[in-house]
Amino acid sequence: MKLNLKLIFIIVPICTVLPLSVITHELGHALTGDALGWDRPTISVWPGWQVYPEFNSSSQANWPSNAIAQTTFSFHSTQLRIENSPAYQAQNIQFQPAGIVTSVSVSETESAWVSLMGSGLNWILSISALCVLVLFKNNKTILISCTPFALLYYDLVFYALLPTFFGLRHWIWWGSHHAEPLLAMTQLGVNLNLAVVTICLIALLQSVLTLKVLTAQFNGINLRNQHSYDFYC
Repeated sequence: MKLNLKLIFIIVPICTVLPLSVITHELGHALTGDALGWDRPTISVWPGWQVYPEFNSSSQANWPSNAIAQTTFSFHSTQLRIENSPAYQAQNIQFQPAGIVTSVSVSETESAWVSLMGSGLNWILSISALCVLVLFKNNKTILISCTPFALLYYDLVFYALLPTFFGLRHWIWWGSHHAEPLLAMTQLGVNLNLAVVTICLIALLQSVLTLKVLTAQFNGINLRNQHSYDFYC
């Protein structure tokens, strides 16, 4: 059976970028909180499976509606949640600029950074992947493996702009309907309009750059070997 590299190039990112972005998004929350000294981060994904620091499926019955994933920090007997569900907005740090969340005192600046670095980590990974694609040209393995990471910037764009301009959720029909990155940026003192313009520029410029880099990679492989699209299994 002949498999076309162009088909693989399309299918692999589509099948991997969404689940990959969920894990890396929550990992951004967890790693930032851990770096700031917040205790015992745990990551859970729909339908209630804890995937970090160990696997546990016992929370499925209590999983909040519309939640894609959530990151929880344990402060002694109290839990602090960073997650994608409006069901927890009263406890979510991004909606508590006073800095007191579920009876836990946290810095407003710290809470904003933890909230921002979910989408922020995905954006950093996407920039890093683009750099790798530029440095290692005409390489099919690099192209296929780095393309999903290069597309992770969508998380920042979707999470900020879909709720703001269209009233949609993070994944259009699923996830939070609050613009987490914008809320975090304003909590850090960035003007809301400036934050919106910045993310719009990121969406435009990075989309153009990503398309240019991926097109150059694909064309370079094609010119290098006209038969390089064909794999047999």
